[in-house]
Amino acid sequence: MKANSMAKPFEEAGELSSTDALRIIAKTLAIVAMRMEPSANTTLENKAAFLVSCGFDTKTIATMLESSVTTIAPLLSRRKGKVKAGSRRKALR
Repeated sequence: MKANSMAKPFEEAGELSSTDALRIIAKTLAIVAMRMEPSANTTLENKAAFLVSCGFDTKTIATMLESSVTTIAPLLSRRKGKVKAGSRRKALR
């Protein structure tokens, strides 16, 4: 095996770039983490927010949480409005 082929195994296969592979791994780990969390401790809104932060779109989140887009979208838009006090000032520094 060549040294270059070990550095870029996905690019040589022509299927995935290394960035795409890392995104798939990250999303898979997010799904596993969410499934392992006791459901009594988290709300639908928290689960949806977690999945958005992991890079999932609203339609995928609705499917994963066995809900509809019309239910998930308002939860996420409501969550966007919540900002901790002082976080804007810290971001501007």
